[in-house]
Amino acid sequence: QFVPLEKREIVALISYLQRLGTDIKTTEIKTASN
Repeated sequence: QFVPLEKREIVALISYLQRLGTDIKTTEIKTASN
């Protein structure tokens, strides 16, 4: 199963952004708790 490089980059980018968003939310929760 061959996945085009462009598609792979987009999937990687989406995963990165989702993880970034999760990290930001987690940081905000930690900051709010203090």
